[in-house]
Amino acid sequence: MNYIELFAGCGGLTLGLETVGFDLLLANELSPMASETFAFNHLDANLEENTKTEKVFWLSSTYNRSQIKERLRENPQNACGLIGKYSDLDGIDPLELRGSLLVGSILDLNKKLEDKNKDLLNCIKGGFGTGGVDLVSGGPP
Repeated sequence: MNYIELFAGCGGLTLGLETVGFDLLLANELSPMASETFAFNHLDANLEENTKTEKVFWLSSTYNRSQIKERLRENPQNACGLIGKYSDLDGIDPLELRGSLLVGSILDLNKKLEDKNKDLLNCIKGGFGTGGVDLVSGGPP
């Protein structure tokens, strides 16, 4: 069974879902601080040390991908909005996002899906080729 996690936080719901056999298709979290913990707990990534970060993507940031420490300290409200910002999704093969964490506003993700990323939308709907999405979970504040 496949799921998407919205408002992922540090990954408590993800831990429970994976324990009962669900497979993570995609997670989204606004807070870089919570995202750092999620990435450590579920993706074996140490963002502070910039290791195993290939499954962590920023939807929008005032800093580029090489400035990971600045991204981790960025106020999420300053990072929102796609115009004039860096996005790790620009030019990426949507299949690379399977099992990943998207850091940033869900509104920015929606905008990416509405605009010009029909391939990404179709990949998500199709479960990245695994038959679809069985559950969308989340812990909004």
